Amino acid sequence: MIIVSQDKDKIAILENIAHLFINAGSGTTISYGRMAGCSEELGYYDTKERAKAVLIDMVKAYSAFENIKHTNLKDLVPQTVIRDLAKSANLFDVYEMPES
Repeated sequence: MIIVSQDKDKIAILENIAHLFINAGSGTTISYGRMAGCSEELGYYDTKERAKAVLIDMVKAYSAFENIKHTNLKDLVPQTVIRDLAKSANLFDVYEMPES
């Protein structure tokens, strides 16, 4: 799954991230890192509670993405629905960080 940062200037591939966390240092941010001690900010939120809600939303989106990825859709969904989904702008494998 791809995560687009809040300011839309970077993306992160979730499968390549070692840790995703709330950083409540100078403001509350959601950050990610590929290795210990090295992190980048994905979004800024006014409160820790809002950051936690966004993090939970990310987990739910990733879970839905993984379920879809590992489901044989052709056995469950008519081909016309799959074609329409593929043509639409609904990218279920992309999570855009919401505003504060």
